[in-house]
Amino acid sequence: MNGSDGRHTHRPGRVFATAALLFGAITAAVVGPTSPVALGAVLLGVLGLAIGLTRFDRRVAAVGAVALFGGVLAAGAAGSGVERLLPATGTALLAWEFGADVFDARSELHGGTSDRVETLRVAVGAAVGAVVVSVVYACYRFLALDASPLGVVLLFVAVVMLTLALRE
Repeated sequence: MNGSDGRHTHRPGRVFATAALLFGAITAAVVGPTSPVALGAVLLGVLGLAIGLTRFDRRVAAVGAVALFGGVLAAGAAGSGVERLLPATGTALLAWEFGADVFDARSELHGGTSDRVETLRVAVGAAVGAVVVSVVYACYRFLALDASPLGVVLLFVAVVMLTLALRE
């Protein structure tokens, strides 16, 4: 059996899609309870990611990722502390990044298996994200800065976006 009957075909990006939805759900769990607006935004974000990734619609997935960030910002505006906002920002960024990787993997790979490479990429991305969030949190806690939690999160997002822009 060569797998050409369609029953055993693999769609590249499956691990990325699972990781994107998992990190989106973590974002919802962390900041969703802080305010009704944040809860609505992150739930819309997870739903948008799920629909966009299953239907292979980049725009819907992008709207979902933006809604996740909107939920984090709404939680910050509602007065959530850095302890919630930084991890939620990190998980929202990972959800966005892995969601984008789904589209890249499916457009470049037209079959075959890439689960091990995707799993390695997710593990390394999550580890790097955890280290970056920890360093930013440590700087916030131990440096005598009088910065607002929302300002710290926005600075963190700006640094990550700059890094991603320079990567391209």
